[in-house]
Amino acid sequence: MGVYKKVPFPIINIEFFIVVDPNNTRNKYKRWKEVPFNVEPICPDDLAKMRPDNDNDDESEFWQQSL
Repeated sequence: MGVYKKVPFPIINIEFFIVVDPNNTRNKYKRWKEVPFNVEPICPDDLAKMRPDNDNDDESEFWQQSL
């Protein structure tokens, strides 16, 4: 588990992906940028949703200013 700005979030280490297309063809990828789909970045709103004390207005203001 990683922590950023007091927000815990999971850290994963993926060495490769295997993607199977509709024709049952298997494709192996080693990098996120190589996969045939978009990977959305974690945004401040995502981090705020994971916080155990989600109702802290001072922190919410900080996140909006950080964008």
